[in-house]
Amino acid sequence: CDDSNARKTTDCSDDCNTSKEDLKKAYSNLSDADAEKLAEVLNDKAKDYGIDTKEKLQHFLAQASHETGGFNKLTSAESTYYSTTSRLENVWPSRFSETDSSKKDPNDYIKNPSKLANFVYADRMGNGNEASGDGYKYRGRGIFQLTGKDNYQSFTDAYNAKYSPNKDFVVNPDLLSSDKEAAILSALWFYQNRVLNKLDINENTSVKSVTKNVNGGKNGY
Repeated sequence: CDDSNARKTTDCSDDCNTSKEDLKKAYSNLSDADAEKLAEVLNDKAKDYGIDTKEKLQHFLAQASHETGGFNKLTSAESTYYSTTSRLENVWPSRFSETDSSKKDPNDYIKNPSKLANFVYADRMGNGNEASGDGYKYRGRGIFQLTGKDNYQSFTDAYNAKYSPNKDFVVNPDLLSSDKEAAILSALWFYQNRVLNKLDINENTSVKSVTKNVNGGKNGY
């Protein structure tokens, strides 16, 4: 924890840390192995990303647990497989329609996850055009579903500035969906940039205000 007097106190350590046992009490879906890994990474590295009070840790866990279905698993990649046109139109209403000729026909994109991601994520977030394949390559991964080449590069830069040996998540984006520690660290980095750098987290901070910064609105609130 941040201690301006350079003193170590038991209360500060307890506030900023968690344990496998505490995590298991809070999240019944969390496996023993994942609980142990999550506690290990949080206790060792969360302070590197500005989590230095119990409230900051609590809000991080609340958001992360929602994103993972109660920590059902720590590693995942965004599924861009859609089997029905109605679902595509509901998720991407500005891009797909079976009746509006100014939009793409969803029938051309169902059951084709790479084609869909390459279209909806093309030419934004640092991604190239559809033909580049960046949309699918840099689809959401990690606990907070890091998305877009720019975010992968920014996280790579931040990770390598802190830790050794270096890792390149732009060259190897699947590390975020296979390496549990990387998935957790990507979420800590995201939380620091999207929440802690914008909100003064304290005992009066609402879940709604944090959710707005994480998701841009009330989605998942």
